[in-house]
Amino acid sequence: MLRVVFGMSIFIILGYSSSFGQTGESVNEISGSTTASSAMTAYCDKIDQSFKKYGWGDSGCHSYKWNHVRNSVQGDPLPWVVFGGESGGDERGKDSTIIFCGIHGDEITPVKFCFDIMAHMNSHKELYQNRMVLVAPLVNPDSFFKKRPTR
Repeated sequence: MLRVVFGMSIFIILGYSSSFGQTGESVNEISGSTTASSAMTAYCDKIDQSFKKYGWGDSGCHSYKWNHVRNSVQGDPLPWVVFGGESGGDERGKDSTIIFCGIHGDEITPVKFCFDIMAHMNSHKELYQNRMVLVAPLVNPDSFFKKRPTR
């Protein structure tokens, strides 16, 4: 089991690593792609529908500057948000934390937890003043967005 988790983490990290230096801007905004932007809008609409379905209130998904370079098998974006950044660290770099949620589609509450973390990070900038925190609230959208979420 540990090997599977480690392997998945390496795969996801490699996919995300291409945009670590673009703090505060989404890869979509940098490229100016309206298709990518509309994909994120549709993604956030689906997130909002899920939050409503589970009685979780507002997700705030539309208010974040998402990074996104890849899509799931069924075409949903695999986005993340970066709080803080790499610049300003010493020669060793900054402390970095990566938070993944929504790995198993039938374990729904971690998705809400990640959005809560993101809202908390937005209102407490001192938490990542000398750090970088990457949050990916839903790394398995294909199973989460099913009528009956599955693994």
